[in-house]
Amino acid sequence: MSLLSHSASTRPRRFEPAESASGLSARPAIAAAYWRFDTPGHSASAAVAIPHAWDQACSDGLVSVVKTGPHRTVYHLRSLQGEFYLKHYHARGWRVWLKHLFRRTRAEHECQMAQQLEAAGLATIQPAAVGVVRHLGSACESILVTHAIPQSRPLDELCTLDLPRLPREEAHTLRARLARALGEFLGRLHAAGGDHRDLHAGNLLVESRRDGEVRLTLIDLQALRFCRELPADASLRALTTLNQFFAGKATQTDRLRFWRAYEAVERRDPASPRRSWRDLLAWSLGWPATRAGVEPAIASTATKSTARQDNLTALARGALAGWRRADRAWARGNRHVRIVRQGEYRARALAGLPVAWLRGLLESPEQLLAADHVVRYCKQTASCRVALTSLPTPEGTLAVCVKSAIARRMLARWLSRWRWSNVRRAWEVGHSLLRRGIDTPRPLLCVESRAGSRGYLVTEWIPATLTARDFVVERLPELAVPEREAWLRDHGRRLAVQVRRLHACGFDHRDLKLSNLLVSRHLADRRVWLLDLEGVRIWKRLPWQRGVQNLARLELSAREQGLTRGTLRLRFLRWYLGEEFREDWRNWWKAVELAGAAKRLQNARRKRPIS
Repeated sequence: MSLLSHSASTRPRRFEPAESASGLSARPAIAAAYWRFDTPGHSASAAVAIPHAWDQACSDGLVSVVKTGPHRTVYHLRSLQGEFYLKHYHARGWRVWLKHLFRRTRAEHECQMAQQLEAAGLATIQPAAVGVVRHLGSACESILVTHAIPQSRPLDELCTLDLPRLPREEAHTLRARLARALGEFLGRLHAAGGDHRDLHAGNLLVESRRDGEVRLTLIDLQALRFCRELPADASLRALTTLNQFFAGKATQTDRLRFWRAYEAVERRDPASPRRSWRDLLAWSLGWPATRAGVEPAIASTATKSTARQDNLTALARGALAGWRRADRAWARGNRHVRIVRQGEYRARALAGLPVAWLRGLLESPEQLLAADHVVRYCKQTASCRVALTSLPTPEGTLAVCVKSAIARRMLARWLSRWRWSNVRRAWEVGHSLLRRGIDTPRPLLCVESRAGSRGYLVTEWIPATLTARDFVVERLPELAVPEREAWLRDHGRRLAVQVRRLHACGFDHRDLKLSNLLVSRHLADRRVWLLDLEGVRIWKRLPWQRGVQNLARLELSAREQGLTRGTLRLRFLRWYLGEEFREDWRNWWKAVELAGAAKRLQNARRKRPIS
């Protein structure tokens, strides 16, 4: 995890001593620690006063908690000597105690990794001091003090918060510099034999230089190891982790810039064989080698292209596997999810929501739709209510969208004992889509009764938005012809790319229509958010017929709102299929036509309108 980055759910707060799960004080054992200030290459004068000034800094409110967890807590310390980050590794469990009887402490390991990175010419943290606390002879508790890196920004926050707000030309320039800098940095790291098993965007800090270039700094070195020569699968695993974050945020041009910078890094002679420890032992004893080693470098352009395509395929498969692991961890519950049970109801919420407020809400969840909180109702039926409300929270009023669902059928109530309810499914699918870079309002809170008869889903309300159906009916006819064509082209392309990624990840949105799509009132904002995720089904590999059904449902909805031109449908199909358009577009066109006709006959037979 990052030393400097934090999410909205773990923003800095004032330090308050607490008891940890192991029974030891969660407050760093400053007085009991044996401190070492002679970290090579760094001045220790500024850090000497940290142990003596800690109590005074806590009382003055100069210490804040950046993030906390069962195994470590990170503090931000402001003192007269400067700003520091203090990483406290807890003494947790007998396994940790036993391991550190023979191993060096985690703080010492991170300090050593920082020295090796600096020797390789890569920017990283600057250790100021290392503290060790022994429990029954084992150095299982340690503290690492590092200098703060000024004027830096975590890469994940820069890409998700800052880049969308920049002007188009400035954002394009920054994206190009970030792609090249990231490719060069990772290439140099892997060429030096560095294997970081937790290499995500939050562990990279970005600094802007005066010449316009960017500088990347690697932090949180606990998962970093160095080897003589990094295996190909290890480097591919690191790239896969980054690929999960940049899905939906990076274009093909950005990926090509990154890949060229990554491959351009000067490495060791690729023609030299990579030998195992058995080969080295056989060579030292004069025995014949047990294996021939690696093949020479790829020479021809065609072979390079094939190898690059294989790497991209492996990255895609690895990203899918990583997303599925993250989905399972989220469903079980991790540090980002807060699970609260109170009386008849149980809730899953983001970790930033206070427990006391959640317990009070669970006593009567209907207060989410209280008359004095509701701004307006978007939908009201016997089994479903959707309203825009002003929800009072301990941190102020929050504009949210609340959906209340009631299971009236006995079969649905009985099945809810063994499967997710509708609101729980929408909660899980919503966060799964956000992890994959697919736009949807972020779920904040999910409340469901133990009997499965009633549920509430609270999502963020995106300001200045309306459904795509309302925009096409009300706003689109008022636009000039060039603006109208530009809006249809930009939003159609964005939606096609989103649906293609949705299907590539195995999601089936069976009710994909214009009223379940959210668009911005501003013409320059091309984002399209997916709504009504209760009916989304997850497949290991999406069947072809389900993709056809989703496109046919979307086409019927567009036709009902007057978007009947064949060029619009052909353009959407071209963006959806991508490179496969020339070969398969006729088959898809006919299949979508047949599925749409069947859906129209079905609705006519049931006397149900097409929305």
